[in-house]
Amino acid sequence: MVSALVLGSQNGFVIGAITALVSNIFAYGVSSFFFDLAHGLSNVFFLGIFAPSWIQTIRRFKEKYGLFPEIS
Repeated sequence: MVSALVLGSQNGFVIGAITALVSNIFAYGVSSFFFDLAHGLSNVFFLGIFAPSWIQTIRRFKEKYGLFPEIS
């Protein structure tokens, strides 16, 4: 009888802790959605603007210092 009470209370504690943990993780994900969306959209925007000049600069360094030679 005592063991059933002890195991039952431990089971309730574990289920309660897991439920609270899952709800906290879900709330964290929902609350960060708009920040993550804005971050992703700004990355796309800035890459679209700056990528051509960055690619040109990287190609100049590659040619100047002989980095990543073409393998034939």
